[in-house]
Amino acid sequence: MAKLFPSSDPLDHPDFDITDWVNKTFPTEESLVGVDDEIDKIRKKIHKIDEEIIYSISQQSKVSGKGEVELQKAKESIKLLFTKIKDIREKAIASEKMVQDICKDIRDLDCAKQNLTMTITALTRLHNIVTQNEQLKDKFEKRQYKEVQNLLGSITNLFAYFDDYKLVPKIAQLQAETNDTKKKLRDQIFKEFSELEASKLTPPQIQNLSHACFVIHMLGKEERQEFIKQFCDIQLSVYDIEFQPSEPKSKLDAVEQRYAWGRLLINHYRQNYEKIYPPLWHVPEYLLVEFCRRTKEAIKNTFIEDSKKKVPAIDDKIYIKALKLTKAFELELANQFPDADNIDKEDEDIIPKTNAFEIPDLNLSAQITLPLLFKGKICSVFTDYMAIFTNFIEMEIKKVIDVLKDESHIDSTEKIGKKKNKVYQSSTDLVYLLVKQRDSVKTFSQAKHYFELYLIFQKYLVLYSSKLKEKLEQVEGNSVLEEDQLRQVCVILNTANYCSKRTIEMENIFKTEIDPQYKNNINTQKTIDGFEGLIAQCLKVLVRSVSIKLTNKGTSNLRSIVTTNWNALEIVGDQSEYINAVQNELTELMNLLQNSVVEEHFTFLCDSVAKAVIQLFEAQIYQISGISEIGAEQLLVDATSLKAILVNLPAIGLNEADASTKVTERFRKRIDKEMAPIEALLKILVTPTSLLTETYIQMYQSEGKDPLHFIKILNVKGIKESEQDTYLDQFGLKPNDPIRQKIKNNEQTKVKFTFDSIIDNIFKKKD
Repeated sequence: MAKLFPSSDPLDHPDFDITDWVNKTFPTEESLVGVDDEIDKIRKKIHKIDEEIIYSISQQSKVSGKGEVELQKAKESIKLLFTKIKDIREKAIASEKMVQDICKDIRDLDCAKQNLTMTITALTRLHNIVTQNEQLKDKFEKRQYKEVQNLLGSITNLFAYFDDYKLVPKIAQLQAETNDTKKKLRDQIFKEFSELEASKLTPPQIQNLSHACFVIHMLGKEERQEFIKQFCDIQLSVYDIEFQPSEPKSKLDAVEQRYAWGRLLINHYRQNYEKIYPPLWHVPEYLLVEFCRRTKEAIKNTFIEDSKKKVPAIDDKIYIKALKLTKAFELELANQFPDADNIDKEDEDIIPKTNAFEIPDLNLSAQITLPLLFKGKICSVFTDYMAIFTNFIEMEIKKVIDVLKDESHIDSTEKIGKKKNKVYQSSTDLVYLLVKQRDSVKTFSQAKHYFELYLIFQKYLVLYSSKLKEKLEQVEGNSVLEEDQLRQVCVILNTANYCSKRTIEMENIFKTEIDPQYKNNINTQKTIDGFEGLIAQCLKVLVRSVSIKLTNKGTSNLRSIVTTNWNALEIVGDQSEYINAVQNELTELMNLLQNSVVEEHFTFLCDSVAKAVIQLFEAQIYQISGISEIGAEQLLVDATSLKAILVNLPAIGLNEADASTKVTERFRKRIDKEMAPIEALLKILVTPTSLLTETYIQMYQSEGKDPLHFIKILNVKGIKESEQDTYLDQFGLKPNDPIRQKIKNNEQTKVKFTFDSIIDNIFKKKD
């Protein structure tokens, strides 16, 4: 209402509040004076509204009567309209009936026309079939294959029209006659091509034979495949004769002649048959596939026959050469026929269409089923008989390893042109053979067969390691090694080191080149550990030999420390004679080892020899049963001289320039550390007996007092057991102390040593 009758009067507002309105209109008592005027205004407004209501009611009554009249008129108009529509519908039905009566005769005539047309067409096509059948017989007898091709295509289309009438006797008779003609046509073309001499054909004859191929294609898939097979058999019959098993060139070492024959076969086809056979028949590919199949079968039979012989004729060289030639030939074929793999994807129609007849769409590519991939067509037979190759590998490796048994270190070979890197010739031959065979196998397999080769390598490297160990044990059994035997141990050490390095290199190469599925199975750690263990054993033998030579009875050496009367010395002189003897012996031995042991192990050998000499020197001192202060001072001089000799071990036999680089500060510190306990011991022995206990406690204050060690020093000093109680009292052990009694009865106070215990102690520290 507010939208239809807008008003600013507060009385018309939907939220009108009488109290609020009165308060706003009469806010004060003074404003009540105008109440009467306001009442008059409201009364006038009420009167006006009443008049408007009365007027509206009057108008409404007038309109109501007029509306009823108009409604009645509308009803009468609708009734009239309905009557007219009914009349029109009746007239339309009558008109339709009249039209149907008129068209009935026309439909009958049209149906008769269609039946007549179909009959004429069928009779015409039957006539064409009969006529063209006669023409087909005439043309194929005259070998006019282009016309035969067109007629055959037309007849095929004509018979397609009668597919629903095959049971009609006349149609069946015509179909049988046509099939008989096709059979004769097929036999004629097959025979003609079987007797074909392509080199004597003229261009028109070639063109005619090309149309004959299209005719064969139209005869169906089976005929075409048989036709191609006949051609392949004819062409390869000569191959079967030339390379029959009794012929020398059928052997595996003459496999190159087979592939040369295959190349000539393709050239012969291109020169004489390429224009005859349709390109999309892929006849050369079929021909080569059959050639590969027969070649593979022949090679397989060669392998089988050779495996039956007591002495096989096929060795690894023949095997690898034949395999490489085979792979090269397969690659050559793949490059010459790059589309051979995509034949199944071709959609071209090989039969050209003519204007005379409509040729059916015959797709050759969809019908080819022979696999035309050349990769692995022949060489797969080599992997099937991989055992032949691996057996030869193992035989060759065994021969190399067997040489080691009687191989002399004198015949050892030098690596990198240095005398000290001498190794057994068999080791270099073995590694060369392994690398050679690895390179051969990876050319045709980096998966299963490559992994099998790795296992063979592992097996025989372990065997070679055990053979080296046997050779070492033969030498190790001798108590004293002569110079020649020492050289042999050095060669064994160098050989083990060489094999260990090559094994690591092989592992890395195998992991890089092998198929990922086998990569995690490549692990030569056990093999490497075998060689490393052999190296450690060789080092032990060398150190033990040096130790024995420095303590041999009957010579002036470290044993002189025990046999010398140190109480009888009256003056301290230069280094003792036995030190000179030790120096000469070490110079001779280390000079030999310097020139015989590989650099990387010679440094450790020097370190081990130095430790062994120091421990032997110390053990000899503890076996002294009496020494004066002067004797102890002389031993201290000898210890200083021995220390200087040992520091110079890595430089023995070298010139001054090279020697300065060999003796490192680190090596000096190790010698100082090893000699420190001996120097401390000798400083105690230099002390007068009255100050012996006090000096010992001061010297070993940081390490703590060791009663056993102290008793050993008293024994070296020559103090009798009956006199040792005073020193033990000074040491802090009471007479009733159980430790004191235990020490006196303890065998550990009597120093004993063996070479094996010293050597084991040295190498235990290394481990």
